Amino acid sequence: MSIFFIDLKDILNYRIIRRFSSLTKTKSIEIVPVRTNLIIDFDSKKQHLNPEIRKEIDNCFKSKINCFDGALIHVKKIEIGKKIRFSTQIGSYKDFIGTQHRRPNSIKKIRGVQNYCMPLSVGAIVITKNNKIIVAKRKKTNLNANYWSFPAEGYLDPNKHLINNEISVFNGISSELKEELGIRINELKTFHILGIVYDKEITKQPYIATIWKTNLKTFDIKNLFKKTEKEEFEEIDFIDNNRKTFNDFINKHELTLHNLGKAMLYRQYMGWSY
Repeated sequence: MSIFFIDLKDILNYRIIRRFSSLTKTKSIEIVPVRTNLIIDFDSKKQHLNPEIRKEIDNCFKSKINCFDGALIHVKKIEIGKKIRFSTQIGSYKDFIGTQHRRPNSIKKIRGVQNYCMPLSVGAIVITKNNKIIVAKRKKTNLNANYWSFPAEGYLDPNKHLINNEISVFNGISSELKEELGIRINELKTFHILGIVYDKEITKQPYIATIWKTNLKTFDIKNLFKKTEKEEFEEIDFIDNNRKTFNDFINKHELTLHNLGKAMLYRQYMGWSY
């Protein structure tokens, strides 16, 4: 299983595939396509950080405005081989925010004794019945404010996404779809995991990218979205699901690094050229 190192400059110029094996000096994203089993092992014990780091986290968190705290799935280790296996336990958003500068700049360095919180998040490219892709610009959130995304996406939560002591990517995405777009699980048609994206600059944490196809058309989704809390996005839009429109959208809009990686995985999955 290979990890692809992506230069942000190359992403915007559509030279990704040709440069996968050429490691450049400015590497912003790491991508791991998933072509095998993805396993998430979960330990119900809460992550322990030493008092010195805890004090550092408290001081950092005090400076944040409108920043919530809550449980997250903390990644202790990632094994990439014939299978992709995450070893996880309970962490917190507060610890995640307070240890951003401590997290490693490569997915390969997530192992051993840790002095940081490394949350696991999930996201989807949602395709409508009339073959449109949902896009949206993020509000002034704590991270990635005013950048564009393919909703829905969010952090895995041990209080919501744990089934029989196992973390469910499916449930994680489906709850975000309901929360951000108003789409219920019975309105979904197919689900596929694309791969893992590691943002090396902003959030410094892994993100599981997926595809969701829904039985709903754009008109239906617009009406459902009107009833949501709109905590992440003020409004949503739709683009045609074809190579030219997709590439044009990425070229003309600033996406979060996780969503840039998700876009690369989707183009690879669709067999689209650049």
